[in-house]
Amino acid sequence: MKKLFSVLTIIICTGVLFTGFIIDTSDKYKLQLRAVSPLDLSVLNKNSEAKVESDNPETTDWYQEALANIQKAEYNVSFSESLNAYQSPNRANNMRFIYHKNGFSAMLRNNKIALFDESDKMIEESDKKYEYLDYWNIDFRLESVSKGLNSINENGYTDFSGNDFISNENVISIENDNLRIQYKNDENGMRQDFIVKNKPEGDGQLRLNINADTDLKMITGADALMFKDDKGDLKLKYAALKVWDANGRELAYF
Repeated sequence: MKKLFSVLTIIICTGVLFTGFIIDTSDKYKLQLRAVSPLDLSVLNKNSEAKVESDNPETTDWYQEALANIQKAEYNVSFSESLNAYQSPNRANNMRFIYHKNGFSAMLRNNKIALFDESDKMIEESDKKYEYLDYWNIDFRLESVSKGLNSINENGYTDFSGNDFISNENVISIENDNLRIQYKNDENGMRQDFIVKNKPEGDGQLRLNINADTDLKMITGADALMFKDDKGDLKLKYAALKVWDANGRELAYF
């Protein structure tokens, strides 16, 4: 089978841009992600920290670096015995992600939100006010990878039953001979990559069909999929979609 390397990158958060694949939807929240040609993985990594020099230990380089490392570690992936699954919290977006072999679940991390400065120790208990949010959950599952609507090779791409996760700090991935799914959790949100390693049979456009199971309302925008509650409050945005071909060239949205 002809080899190819393809990547679909999606960031899950509350406000980013979206380019690349076309997404088709139905009343059952079926997502069809279609690209014109094979894709490739492009690693994006940026991390810059300001260095502050002062006599105050809390502003020294080593203190700031230690604090940054602690904050970064909050986004690491760990195995939860109670969930019997890998998970990672995301404080910046107040979400938690649970990773399945063919997808992931996104949910609210903490429903008790302080309406005061929690670092201010002088605030009396009687003056502390909170907002309580409703819990929500979205279950994303990859159903097929194909070069057409009906492919006989779909199971070979989405069957990870005999494969194990590999995790390293805030990154976790799972792969078989045809496909690798990788997740990266940080302050920007949770990034999901699909790396297609073997070309599916057929002459059609490359499709990744994903099912989103949730009680929230899904809204298809020009640059993202948005999930809102009955009040119209945004809970999650499925966005920042980018696609590269085998030569590292970004594919245009069509």
